[in-house]
Amino acid sequence: MSYASEYPIAASLPKTAHALRPMRIDRDEDPVHYEATTFPRDPYKGCELVIRRMECFGMLTKRAGPLQGAWFLDVLDVEADILDTLEVNAEGVKYMRRVLFMKREDKALRDAFDKLAAAA
Repeated sequence: MSYASEYPIAASLPKTAHALRPMRIDRDEDPVHYEATTFPRDPYKGCELVIRRMECFGMLTKRAGPLQGAWFLDVLDVEADILDTLEVNAEGVKYMRRVLFMKREDKALRDAFDKLAAAA
């Protein structure tokens, strides 16, 4: 079933969206990534639904200008490349914790993947 979303952020979601990954900036200005969540039955529809709900209920900040907050939601493709980054407000963080079951990503594992990617 195809439909046009009345919410511009959800409507502009790339069709290659596969997972959502919360991220925040800590006090030292370092990024803190959380594990990505995908939706096995239909990754795109799952991502679109979460983003549409967040947009509908005002959990995403306006997109004019550069990102400035402390909390974000990365939209990832199947290769874990970032397709888009959305700024999230405090209500959005609560929603992400409830829906995406946020668990901090293992930094050592991410660093190992970064080294492998750099060597390729």
